[in-house]
Amino acid sequence: MFFKKFDVFPKYADPDVKIKTKTGALLSLLTLSAMTVLFLHEFVRFVKPRIFEEIIVDTSRVGLQRTMGINFNLTVFSPCNHFYINAWDSEGNQQIGHRHEIQRQRVDENGLLIGEKEWLNVKRRELKGREKKKINPKSNSNTKEEKSDFCGSCYGAAPRGSCCNTCDDIISAFKSKGWGLDGLDRWQQCIDEGYSNLGHETCILSGVVRVNRAKGTLLFSTLSDVKPGERKSRDISRISKSLNLSHTFQFFEFGPRVPGSHHPLDGLTVIQSNKGRMVYSYHMNVVPTRWVSRRGFEVNTYKFTPVFSQKNITVDKSREIPGIYFHYDIAPLAVISRETAYSVWEFLTSVCAIVGGAFTCASLADQFFFRALTTLEGKAQIGKHF
Repeated sequence: MFFKKFDVFPKYADPDVKIKTKTGALLSLLTLSAMTVLFLHEFVRFVKPRIFEEIIVDTSRVGLQRTMGINFNLTVFSPCNHFYINAWDSEGNQQIGHRHEIQRQRVDENGLLIGEKEWLNVKRRELKGREKKKINPKSNSNTKEEKSDFCGSCYGAAPRGSCCNTCDDIISAFKSKGWGLDGLDRWQQCIDEGYSNLGHETCILSGVVRVNRAKGTLLFSTLSDVKPGERKSRDISRISKSLNLSHTFQFFEFGPRVPGSHHPLDGLTVIQSNKGRMVYSYHMNVVPTRWVSRRGFEVNTYKFTPVFSQKNITVDKSREIPGIYFHYDIAPLAVISRETAYSVWEFLTSVCAIVGGAFTCASLADQFFFRALTTLEGKAQIGKHF
């Protein structure tokens, strides 16, 4: 009998002794609603990991030279034959030799991907169809003789006396000079072969460039093999003033991507509103980041903050090479991002605390309101009104 005094769960033998009130029902509904909200909150915290960050001095910079990858995928609103990719560090060392899997994908004005061979075959079939309509059968012998003696101009890209009879010959000559290829709509050989009819094509540039982990520059321009000392000495007179450098980023990042990450340039679109040769610059402060998952898996990656600027070098009469510049610098500090999550025991403890605490608070509130209402009703029955 003495031991029964420690029972904190009293029982009622008579079910009629239990009294249910509207106040108790309201408190019960509020309690269940609060428990549901708190349970969902704890469940989200249990499923979604938390990130704790700390800043340290980057001692990994001392030692052997390291490299990092620049991963990008952006769409430029100009044909693919206008663009080259150049990279160099602060000491002038060319980085373009370390590039991997860089691709240029042509896209037509309807947003459909264009295959190079398929496009050329279509253009050549269209060209042959037009030529059959234009050429007089009686003059076939004369045209054949004229074509056999034909020596096409290389437009200054090859030594005097050299012949460029096809558009591919001109392109090869211009590439060997490092000149831009924005004259496809003016060179007769390219016009005859249908190269000039590019319509409103755009270009998807994607891939990864391995660069030294030091201050440097990545450049998308119309000139090849650009060196730091030549940025203001190269001949840019052949670059068209109508070159459109509008661009959209699908993503741009340093190092591998970690789950849940989002970089500042992802989804950004820049529209060129002014005509002329433009220079778009992104100045980036890159911070080495070590991401540690809740299972202990580590990934060395980078975060960055960009500052954007643009300049019309046609108006400024500058000799800087038109293009899209990415100037990056490595910060001397590093960030460690640790992913942590609740264990199952912590989650169960929180759920039990929510259930117990909610019922306890609701029970105390119910007793308080029940006694208060009972007291008021009793006094009202004996005629003591307040």
